[in-house]
Amino acid sequence: MFTQVNDLFLSQNSFLVFTTLITLVALLQTFALDVYISFHKFKHGVQDPEIVNNEEFKKVYKIYNNTVSDLILFLPLIWLFATLEGDLLAGILGLIWLFGRFHYDFAFFKDPTTRTISMATTSIVVMIMFVWIFINVLMMV
Repeated sequence: MFTQVNDLFLSQNSFLVFTTLITLVALLQTFALDVYISFHKFKHGVQDPEIVNNEEFKKVYKIYNNTVSDLILFLPLIWLFATLEGDLLAGILGLIWLFGRFHYDFAFFKDPTTRTISMATTSIVVMIMFVWIFINVLMMV
C-alpha cells in the first residue's frame, strides 16, 4: 500500500526525496549544535580537553553527544527502511524523529528532567524501523 502512495509523489526516475531531506535536516541540526557548543566553549572559557567548567556548557555538551550517538543509529536505519518500505513512510518516521530530537534539545537545555517524552519518541521511531527492517530481512531469507 505504501509503495502505491509513494508512486504518487515520486516519478520512476526520482530518488528518495523525503529520506534525503530528513537526512540533511538531521545533519544540519548536528552541525548547528557543533557551532553552538563552540560558542559556549568560548563564552564560558572552556579550554580543551576540559569539558566540565560550567553547568550551561555541560548541558550543551550532553545534548550534542546524545544527538551524535542517536545519529549513528538513525541514519543507517532510515536509509535501510526507505529502501525496503518506501520513501514516504521513511520520511514520516524521520519527521517524527526530528521533532523528537528538536524537542529533546530544547527540553534538556531548559530542564533535563523534562526530556523523557522526546527521548521516548526518538527511541520508539528507531525501534520501529529496526524491528521492521529485521523482520523484513528475515522474511527474505
